[in-house]
Amino acid sequence: DTVRTSVKDAFKIRITDAQGNPVPVTRYGDTQLHGRKSSTVAPMGVQPGKTFTEEILVNRLYDLTLPGVYSVEVSRIVADTEAKGWTFVTSNIVQLRIPD
Repeated sequence: DTVRTSVKDAFKIRITDAQGNPVPVTRYGDTQLHGRKSSTVAPMGVQPGKTFTEEILVNRLYDLTLPGVYSVEVSRIVADTEAKGWTFVTSNIVQLRIPD
């Protein structure tokens, strides 16, 4: 099954340059990240030891056109069955190198 969620509603994305400054969003990214709410976030089950993969094209959302090193961290909202609510699960920080 495919669950449709918007980036704005389901994810928190943090991208910084080598100096730790936030990277600006693109025009498209502005509509996706700051536009009106477009969908409902549905809880997803992932069995222990299994993974869930979702693709986000960060270069469409953020301006990564300048050469350099960028740090990317993504959090996704998930159902917290123990607390009977919602929580964010955060990725490791990944570094991207954009060559000259």
